[in-house]
Amino acid sequence: MKLLFCDLDGTLIGRDFIIPKKHLRALKMLKDNGWYLVAATGRNPYSIEKVLTDETPFDEVMFTTGVGVMRWPSREIIYSLTLSDDIVEKSITLFDDCEFDVMAQQPHPHNHHFLYLQKQSVSSDAQRRISLYKNFAQPATKDELMSCSAANIVAIGNPSDDMWHKVIDALPEATVVRATSPLDGKSMWLEVYPKKAGKLNAAHSIASRLNINLADSVAVGNDYNDVDLLLACGKSYMVKSFDKFSEFPKFYPMNPPEECGFYDIVREKLL
Repeated sequence: MKLLFCDLDGTLIGRDFIIPKKHLRALKMLKDNGWYLVAATGRNPYSIEKVLTDETPFDEVMFTTGVGVMRWPSREIIYSLTLSDDIVEKSITLFDDCEFDVMAQQPHPHNHHFLYLQKQSVSSDAQRRISLYKNFAQPATKDELMSCSAANIVAIGNPSDDMWHKVIDALPEATVVRATSPLDGKSMWLEVYPKKAGKLNAAHSIASRLNINLADSVAVGNDYNDVDLLLACGKSYMVKSFDKFSEFPKFYPMNPPEECGFYDIVREKLL
């Protein structure tokens, strides 16, 4: 059995948030040829329902960047992680001091619900996210955020490499991920997850359970939060528009979903 990890937004799914018919056909071709298919996404389960159906031929879905894994299409949760109270408090303090707009996402099954703290210079992308989830977003004070239970923290603000490394250094007990906003495709988010979360950790868990070596697996992605997983897999394809593509000679180039790049890779390289 061969194992594939496939990112969704920007890899399998384009800016219209619809999986192209050619990509669905490619997934079915892999499935028919004995592949075990895992969606590896930053989306929470509520958001996943907007793009995947019972007929989408994945076997498992890792959600919220590896905070949890569920079987597909049964939605049976295999595991789901939560941040420690200490990491929540340290994260909120750090991002508030750095003038970020910050959001604390509730644990599963309410991971699409969040408390948020906005600064005076609120970013348009933060406002876009709050508006999108207006039925599930609740404003809060800093103290309320620091004392809440959370699966992960999302912060929108200074996207620089220096800031990313500052957060990593300040939170060694957590997994810190940088990701391009799925909403506007250009804003940068910093996200804090439990130490055992992240796409790579979830992939290790899945591969171990299936008795498959990651070095014998394939991964496809398009962004910063895919890099560790792609580096660990034996064959990796990165959408060539990724702004640091040239820094990773191991990655094979793939066209974006608007050009059905995944279909081409499957037809020409994987079958």
